Amino acid sequence: MKFIQLTGITLFCLALWGCATQPANLDAIAQDSVADRAQWGSEQTAQSSLADSLLALFNDDALNQLVIKSQQHNLSLLQQKARTDAVLFTLTQAQAENLPEVSANVSSQRQKTANSGPTNSHSLALDVSWEWDIWGGLHAESKQALADLQASQLSYQALQDSIAAQTMQAYINAISQTQLAGLSEKNYLSLEKTLMVVSRQYLDGSVDLSDLTQARQNLANADASRISSQLAQRNAIRTLQLLIGDYPDGEALATYHLPKLLAAPKAGVPADVLARRPDVQAAWHEVESVGWGVAVARADRFPKITLTGQVGQSASALKDLLNGDLIWSLASSVGYNLFDGGSLKAKEEQSLSLAEAQYYSYLDTVMTALNEVETALDSEHSQYQQEQAQHQAVAQARLLLANAEQDYRAGLLDITDWLSFQRSLFTAQSALIETRNQRLQNRISLGLALGLGV
Repeated sequence: MKFIQLTGITLFCLALWGCATQPANLDAIAQDSVADRAQWGSEQTAQSSLADSLLALFNDDALNQLVIKSQQHNLSLLQQKARTDAVLFTLTQAQAENLPEVSANVSSQRQKTANSGPTNSHSLALDVSWEWDIWGGLHAESKQALADLQASQLSYQALQDSIAAQTMQAYINAISQTQLAGLSEKNYLSLEKTLMVVSRQYLDGSVDLSDLTQARQNLANADASRISSQLAQRNAIRTLQLLIGDYPDGEALATYHLPKLLAAPKAGVPADVLARRPDVQAAWHEVESVGWGVAVARADRFPKITLTGQVGQSASALKDLLNGDLIWSLASSVGYNLFDGGSLKAKEEQSLSLAEAQYYSYLDTVMTALNEVETALDSEHSQYQQEQAQHQAVAQARLLLANAEQDYRAGLLDITDWLSFQRSLFTAQSALIETRNQRLQNRISLGLALGLGV
C-alpha cells in the first residue's frame, strides 16, 4: 500500500514536471548585446607598447614596492577579501542542499505504569531526509550561488586593480605636490631677495614708498601660497599612506622626482578590453545570478517533495542495543501552497523585474567602461600637446624675466612690471608641474580602463 501511495505521488509530480520552469535562458542576454566596434573613436598615440600590467607603465622600483604594499595592507581590499570568502561558504551551503541530510541519534527511556513494573527502552537510529529537486529549484540556487561567487571574486580583482591605480596616482600626486611646495618656497625666497633690493633702493631714494609696499605685498602673497602648498603636500602624502596601510602622519617622501614615463599601452579593440576588465565580467555574472534567481522563484510555486527514511535498532538493555530488533521506515511527503494571495507569483514577477534591472546595470557598466577608455585616450593625446606647449611657456617666461631684471636694474623698467614677470614665471612653472601630474595620472587611468591589472 505504501508503495502504491509513493508511486501515485511520483506520477502526480511527473505530470506537473512539464509545467515546471527551467532555469532562465541567459543566452538572450549575451555580452555582445552592445554593438561591437572595430576601433576606438579617440586617436591613439603613435608610440605605444604591449603593456601587460599597471606596473609596466613606469620604470620605478619605489612605486612598485608601494603598490605591492597596498595589495597586502589596504583595508578596503582586506574587507572585500573577507566578503568573498563568505560568499564561498554560501556556495558550499547551497550545494549541500542538493544532498541528503543524514543524522544519527541515540535515545533511552524508562517507563512505569500502575499495572507493571519499570521497563527500559533504548534505541539507535539513522535518519535520512532528501528533497527531490524535480523542478530544479535547488540546482538553480547552487548556480546562483556560483554566479555570486564568481562576481565577488571578479569584484575583488577589480578592487585590487583600482587600489593599485589609486596608489600609483597618489604617489605621483604626492611628488607633484612636493615639487609645487618646493617651487613655492623658491618663489618666496626670490621675492624676499627682491624686497631686499627694493628696500635698499627705497633708502637710496631711487624708488618711492608704493614700490616698497608692492614688493612687501608680493612677498606676503608668496608666503601664503607657500603655506598652502606645504599643506597640500602633506595631505597628498596622507592619502598615499592610507592606501598602503601606513599611519597618515604626512611625513615627506624620500624622492622628489616623478617616475619615468614609458610608452603608452596599446588600446586594442573594444571587445578585447571588455573581456579583460574584471568589473565588466563581474557585472555579467551578477546578471547570471539574478537569472538563476528567476528559476528559483518559479520553482517555489510547485510542490516540494521530500523523502525520509529511518533505520535503527532497539533493545531493553543498553548492552544489547547493537543486537536488538531492527526497525526501519520509509516515507514521502508533498507540500504545496494552495492559496497564498498571489505572493509566490508576485515574487516571481519581482525577480523578473530585478533581472531586467540588473541587465541594464550591466549595459551601464559596459558603456561606462568604454567611455573611460575613450576619455583617457583623448586626454592622453591632448595632455601631451598641452605639456609641450607648457614647456615653451616656461622657457619664454624665464627669458622674459631675465631681460626684465636687467632692464629694472638699468632703470628701464618699473618694479610693477618686474614683479609681474616673476609671477608669470612662477605661474608657468606651476602649470607645467600640474600638467605633468595630470598626464601621468591619466596614463594610469588609461591602463586601468584598458583592463591592465597588477
